[in-house]
Amino acid sequence: MTDYGYMKKGGKWIQSVVKGIKKRGTEGVCTGSKFGGPSCPPGSKRYNLAKTFRAMAKKRGQEGLQVGGKNTSNKTASGMHDPYASSGLKLKQAYMKRGGIHIKPENKGKFTASAKKAGMSVQGYASKIMANKEKYSPTLVKRANFAKNAAKWKKG
Repeated sequence: MTDYGYMKKGGKWIQSVVKGIKKRGTEGVCTGSKFGGPSCPPGSKRYNLAKTFRAMAKKRGQEGLQVGGKNTSNKTASGMHDPYASSGLKLKQAYMKRGGIHIKPENKGKFTASAKKAGMSVQGYASKIMANKEKYSPTLVKRANFAKNAAKWKKG
C-alpha cells in the first residue's frame, strides 16, 4: 500500500478519510448489501477502503465498524455498545447535545427507590454506600457514584 503520510502507524488516517467521505457525500455507498455492488465495485478505492474497515472490525472481534455515523452492528469503532446504532447519526447527535448521558428506561428511578426503601435521602444513601463499597453490589456502588456526580451538575 502506498504511504501517503497520514496513513502512518499512529496517524489519524481514518479521521482524514471519513472527513473526505462526508465532504463528497459518499457516506454509506459501500456498506451492507451495497458492498461489491454497482456503487462499490471490487477493486475500486471505495471497495478497498470498506474492505480495510471490515478487516479492522473483524480484528476487534465485532461485526461492524462505525465510520461517519454508519454502523453495521450495535458497537462503535472502539468496541463499546452503542444503543443508538440503529437509530442513525441524527438521533445520536441530538442525544449528545442533551448531555451525553443515557439511562435505560428500565433502570430509571431504581436508586431512588432503594434509597426510599432504606428510609434515606438519595444523597445520604449514596454517601453511605460510597463509604462502605465492599458491603454493596457493584451495580449499587455504580448507581451511588452516579448519584453523587449527577448532584454536582448544573441542571438546565
